[in-house]
Amino acid sequence: MPEHRGFSLIEFLVVLAVIAMLLSLLLPAMNGAREAARRSQCANNLKQIGLALNNYHEATNAFPPGWVSLRSPGTGADAGPGWGWLPMMLPMMEQRSTYDMINFSLPIEVPANWTPRTTQQLNALVCPSDPVRQRTFFAVAAGGNGMIAGEPIAEVGASNYVGCFGSGDPSSLYPDDPSAPPPGRDAGNGMFFRNRSVRIIDVDDGTSQTIAIGERNASISPATWTGAVTGSAGGPALVVGRAGDREGPNAVPPRPADFGSGHPGGEQFLYVDGSVHFLPSRLPAPIYRALATRAGGESLSEDAY
Repeated sequence: MPEHRGFSLIEFLVVLAVIAMLLSLLLPAMNGAREAARRSQCANNLKQIGLALNNYHEATNAFPPGWVSLRSPGTGADAGPGWGWLPMMLPMMEQRSTYDMINFSLPIEVPANWTPRTTQQLNALVCPSDPVRQRTFFAVAAGGNGMIAGEPIAEVGASNYVGCFGSGDPSSLYPDDPSAPPPGRDAGNGMFFRNRSVRIIDVDDGTSQTIAIGERNASISPATWTGAVTGSAGGPALVVGRAGDREGPNAVPPRPADFGSGHPGGEQFLYVDGSVHFLPSRLPAPIYRALATRAGGESLSEDAY
């Protein structure tokens, strides 16, 4: 009879060590491939938004305003309705049915607008690299005017993409509040701000050198495609973002109006010309601000970022 010899303990441990080593080499490659696929999907989402934006401009000779709101007397705060740049171009994103359900004359948060503001059909607005990937969230009160800070106001559809306000603070109430920093909500130096539309002819820095839309990770701050919910914490930051005074994106610690993503090493941005670019997290602040403004007069070389 032939002798059947099994594995010795040492041989078994050697095999396990080899398998463990192979897995340690394979897993990073698999994770890298997954992130590459997620980044490609995110870029495709932004390209769809860019196509809709330029179709909107072709139809109206201007881009949509960042959000539309009455101004509270004396303070200049948002008094509603608050609908933002994306709802206005839903027909260009093959979402005519959702667009037709919206009553744009009423605030986002009223019960009559519950169905359109919570729609979950807008898959192109969710970045697959966001670990949260929420479909809806509750906008909460900032406090004041009879509302308790943190109190839920309304459930709204989430998004990972916000319009570029520029380098200023989109929550600033300047000049109504002299202590607030300029330029204020109605005079952003980017592409999207309150109650005003920007045209391509206004983009003096060039459409290939100006950010239109950027990412925001839900772990930084929630964002919605609907607009600036009246009285909400963050308000305009729900629908627009800023480059600010720090290097970025993904600056630490994050601020509610910052851009930021779940992609390792940086973030993807849609430019006005419809192109998508990945900007590194350590991008110098002056270059970051230059890209966020539409008419700052900065001159950027092709290898600046």
